[in-house]
Amino acid sequence: MDCVLIGVVMGVMLLGLRWFVYLQGPWKRLPPGPRPLPIIGNIYQLGKNQTETLRQLAKTYGPLMSIRIASVYTVVASTPEMAMEILQRHGQVFSCRTVPHAMDVGGFSKFSIFFGPAGKEWRDKRKMCKEILFSERCLEESEALRQEMLQKLVDHVGGHCDRGDVVNIHDAVFMANLNLLLTTIFSITSPDTAMELMMIMEDFFSLFAPNITDYFPILKVLDPQGMKRKAELSLGKLLAKFRDFLNHRSNANLLCLQMYIGHS
Repeated sequence: MDCVLIGVVMGVMLLGLRWFVYLQGPWKRLPPGPRPLPIIGNIYQLGKNQTETLRQLAKTYGPLMSIRIASVYTVVASTPEMAMEILQRHGQVFSCRTVPHAMDVGGFSKFSIFFGPAGKEWRDKRKMCKEILFSERCLEESEALRQEMLQKLVDHVGGHCDRGDVVNIHDAVFMANLNLLLTTIFSITSPDTAMELMMIMEDFFSLFAPNITDYFPILKVLDPQGMKRKAELSLGKLLAKFRDFLNHRSNANLLCLQMYIGHS
């Protein structure tokens, strides 16, 4: 019990020290915004409809304003002109990404093109996607496959409409895109495999839900919502599945090479 009490006291002291540093720190250089409360910041003002809340706040503080969500400072651009100013004219300055705590498991964020730092390795990965995976030549070669998948999607939705059934457009479109990617990249056309992968990916995407440790970093060691533990399991399943896809493609390429050598 004494250890718990000491831990709580130390936590409060650290939060108080952080608030003191905030009062003396670089907050004066931030754009205008509503005054945050100690510890929780402006969370109490956001409510359920954050988009509408930010729109109303922008009427008071302008198209570029700052709010603080717990210990995380956030700058909000609420007009197309201001967003263009940030993304086009100062894109390099704002190119870093905030990495959720759950996505930092196993160093995943360092290798991901989505979360990785905008350095040479990240630019090389983008270049590879642009010039190989999504090049004009590759898109032209896969046009017939895209037309086939689109027709299957139309037939699937049409069949539900004819029977008067409810159509889950999200799942239907997601499955169509997933089948297209699996066929294009790994030459896999199994609907069961695509369904299994979709379930794993949905479990993985659920990790992007609000996590208290992203706003109170002092709680990362405790992981109170268990998000990092869930990420280890979910990411492990996802990487294992893609490892199977790569092995399948490698074995198929090796078999084609052996057949070519045998005939020649």
